Amino acid sequence: MLTDHLLSLTVAAPFVAAVVLLLAPDLKGAAAKTVALMGAGASLLGALAVWINYDLSQGGLQLAEQYPLVPAYGISLHLAVDGWGVALLLLTGVIITTGVLATWTLEHREREFLVLLLVLVAGVYGVFVSQDLFVFFLFYEIAVLPMYLLIGIWGSEGKVERGGPLGFVWDQLNIGGREYSAMKLTLMLLAGSAAILVAMFAMFHAAGGKSFDFSVLQGFDYPEHTQLWAFVLLWFGFGSLGGVFPFHTWSPDGHAAAPTAVSMLHAGVLMKLGAFGVIRIGMMMLPDGAAYWVPYVGAVAVLNVVWGALSAMAQKDLKYIIAYSSVSHMGVVMLGAATLTADGWNGA
Repeated sequence: MLTDHLLSLTVAAPFVAAVVLLLAPDLKGAAAKTVALMGAGASLLGALAVWINYDLSQGGLQLAEQYPLVPAYGISLHLAVDGWGVALLLLTGVIITTGVLATWTLEHREREFLVLLLVLVAGVYGVFVSQDLFVFFLFYEIAVLPMYLLIGIWGSEGKVERGGPLGFVWDQLNIGGREYSAMKLTLMLLAGSAAILVAMFAMFHAAGGKSFDFSVLQGFDYPEHTQLWAFVLLWFGFGSLGGVFPFHTWSPDGHAAAPTAVSMLHAGVLMKLGAFGVIRIGMMMLPDGAAYWVPYVGAVAVLNVVWGALSAMAQKDLKYIIAYSSVSHMGVVMLGAATLTADGWNGA
């Protein structure tokens, strides 16, 4: 039945459209954009189908699919969705569909732009439904890495005059522009990815080194010292994407330089990936580590809210206002996560 493969089809739809564009160099202009819109629209329909077929009264993980990839290391394409995933799939589907429509006036290398945009979105979908930590990380990187090219090639040419106490300093140092923003974003997020990778393999090794499946890793009782330092790595790694202070500095520059469709995904989905990772991997799999560090996580979240809001008020450019507002909003999300309760996580 088609419903047995809803999640894999939803993840695959934008990727298939990207492959079609990649293998058909003659597709340009409106034709390329139509193919991209079909892929984005198909993924949105898939997300709607997931929502329709998800039993809210039952809750928990549903619509599970599992395909072995590397059995020797317990790696499999294990997909399933819960209430959080359903909401985030729908949000992603709406944003990518409107994002493709927003690129309709793009005339510079539009085929390559759309390929990267669709690959990025396939990675986002994959993160929200993965139940295998190794595959989760692969999808996470697929979602993050295209940002460098999308901003570096198609981003805004000129610098934007920034407000706030440090705006004058940045302007005098001639800091800004798409190349600077793309490189800053990439270096920060790669550092975060390295931290996630170290924590991921530490958890895999501590749990016996037999499986990356969430059910195995979440059910293992990790030593307290492992939880303490692994949680910090995960909080930094995912928090750097989620705009957690003080690792948020890439976000305003990246947001301001990014093309409109990328800005939409950045503020609407990508920053949520960071908070999703902190909760799903850090807090749910390392409860003792989370309980120890949560006062600091909450304090930093408050700082996010205040600093992001004050910085947004001082800006002169709309994209910077939205970017700093997103940083402030992510503080509210992390504050809810820091409660370590089901209500707090659902609210986040």
